[in-house]
Amino acid sequence: MKTNLLSFAVLFLLAHFISCQRSIKEDPGGGTGGGGNTPPQTITTSISGRVIDQDKIPLSGVQAEAGGRTGVSDINGNFTVTNFSTKSDLAFVKVTLPGYFTGIRTISPSANATNNVEIILIKKLVIGNFASATGGLVAIPSGGNINFPANSLINAATNTAYNGNVQLSAFFINPTAADFRTILPGDLRGLNSAGKVVGLQSFGMMAVELNGASGEKLQLAPGKQASITFPIPGSLNGQSPSTIPLWYLDETTGLWKEEGSAQKQGSNYVGSVAHFSFWNCDSPYPTVNFSATLQDQQNRILSGARVVLKTSTGIGAYGMADADGKVQGLIPANEPLKMIVTTRCGSDSTNIGPFSKDANLGVVHVSASEPAVAVNFSGTVSNCTGGAVTNGVVNILLEGINYRANVSNGTFTYTAYRCDNSPVTAQLLAFDLGAGKQSNPTNINVTSGTTNAGQITACNTLTNYISFSLNSTSYLMTAPADSVWSEVAFTMQTQIKGYNADSTNLNSFVLGTLADRPITTVIDMLNIRTNNISYAMANGARVNLTLTEFGTVGQFIAGNFTGTIRDSTNHRDVSINCNFRVRRR
Repeated sequence: MKTNLLSFAVLFLLAHFISCQRSIKEDPGGGTGGGGNTPPQTITTSISGRVIDQDKIPLSGVQAEAGGRTGVSDINGNFTVTNFSTKSDLAFVKVTLPGYFTGIRTISPSANATNNVEIILIKKLVIGNFASATGGLVAIPSGGNINFPANSLINAATNTAYNGNVQLSAFFINPTAADFRTILPGDLRGLNSAGKVVGLQSFGMMAVELNGASGEKLQLAPGKQASITFPIPGSLNGQSPSTIPLWYLDETTGLWKEEGSAQKQGSNYVGSVAHFSFWNCDSPYPTVNFSATLQDQQNRILSGARVVLKTSTGIGAYGMADADGKVQGLIPANEPLKMIVTTRCGSDSTNIGPFSKDANLGVVHVSASEPAVAVNFSGTVSNCTGGAVTNGVVNILLEGINYRANVSNGTFTYTAYRCDNSPVTAQLLAFDLGAGKQSNPTNINVTSGTTNAGQITACNTLTNYISFSLNSTSYLMTAPADSVWSEVAFTMQTQIKGYNADSTNLNSFVLGTLADRPITTVIDMLNIRTNNISYAMANGARVNLTLTEFGTVGQFIAGNFTGTIRDSTNHRDVSINCNFRVRRR
């Protein structure tokens, strides 16, 4: 069965077919596939999301940007971008992390609400090399190939001809894959050659990036084209047209844009493209607007419920309910539809439609629900001398999710929620932030109700941390309670990063140096944000950095430095002293 998803930030589902059918209202003003007759307005909205890799591992430190505002993912891969302006029919968030292809999720947003998304980032691996002077045919392990003509590339930053070795990173995105709806960039909403918004049925996508020998980004030169081959998944081959439009993802709008076409050759589509980003082979189809508000059988709002709607041939839409349980977006017009809603605790499905005009189901009650079984954690945290820890946190790892409990006067409490009361093991790790110490892991069995962890002693040396002081104020970021890590970028620039999110502000630390081994060198870049104040190196300032450890991936990079940086808000110099030891990824 083909899997094909369409636009929407949020969608819909219901458990009771009869009651839902009775509540359906069709809007007589819509049904044109472009959002009806109501022109889009400027609204304020927010996006909250979760970013994971292809192995379903949460990615921390991912930069998220929407409408000119930013956010950063935490240890669970969660991020929020708040209160940005956008059009009422379309918003998109762009997420970036070194070593991965850019992720983009396009939605139909709810005004003055938090819209939910989930994104899988594709690891960016070099899968082939060729000389720009000769060009070459590069096979893509995940499917397809790209053929480059000789002398066809330029430096994307300078628009000058590039002559040297080319490294190609590419990945074929299979539209029949189970995780297609969370890995696809944008959504399946496109702007055709006539300027009309249409739904898209994908027969294959490709992510492509070109880099030169020094890491510079490359593009095809004006007037040059490369041939790109998309394999057609076997289950889609029988319904694939002989000629299909090509679409590229416009990263400034979040929409796919029609440009050219591809011809069917056996079980492949082959077309020519004049630039590289994400490319897509899609057949367009008409749409109507849809909206509903999801609640469970106890009238509780189902924020973040995942909703899939599809036709008998697999065309459809995918989205998540916003913080108010609302789902909305474009769905296939004039098609009977199967709706599937999934929460952390279950799923339902039923049949609705077809809809020839815009439709609003109103409040829809479903039998699937979000976690509602409470586990109340409590305990005490002591320091090396047996005294109460006054500045600390406890990280609670429960069913794959990290929770952060603050320690006040040596005690902590935290309530987490589960789907049921089956026995599981929770792991607790306590941190004395003032002394820079941590505990051994404490494993306790939990079901529901109150769970007392007893006394936990935080007296071990930290293993994964960034510790720094600005004048006389000290700060500590440590994993897993915070997101801290190191990485070596393509150009061999070493970066040390840390993010410490709380309920009022985001503290961040980003250091960069060209060093790639234990050495005393200089800091090339330093940006720190604490308590809503930003700090950076003053123009011409020189701060020496000593790297004492430089491990491979999975090991540690450690170092220290002392110097002066500039408060960019009050324009004053402050002294900084820093020690770090963070795991490399």
